Amino acid sequence: MARAAESAARMEAGQPVDAMPARSELQQPVARRNDCPDDHEQAQLEKQILRLHKRGTGILKIGKSLGIGTGTVQRVLTEQPRPLDVGASV
Repeated sequence: MARAAESAARMEAGQPVDAMPARSELQQPVARRNDCPDDHEQAQLEKQILRLHKRGTGILKIGKSLGIGTGTVQRVLTEQPRPLDVGASV
């Protein structure tokens, strides 16, 4: 919005108006992976996920309670080996 007002002011003053802002004025992308947990924190998080799942908590509630995405919860649950069913027929 401020850019439009600045362009309008330049046009009224008779100064040239650039169609594209300078590269330095463009917003730079933000790296979001800087706050990734280290191995110890990751192991603790996985233990919490598994403990909550074992108690019967759903994927959505686990993610919301731990402040993580449901994709992370699904990944942790699918990476864990499943116990063999003793009574299962093949």
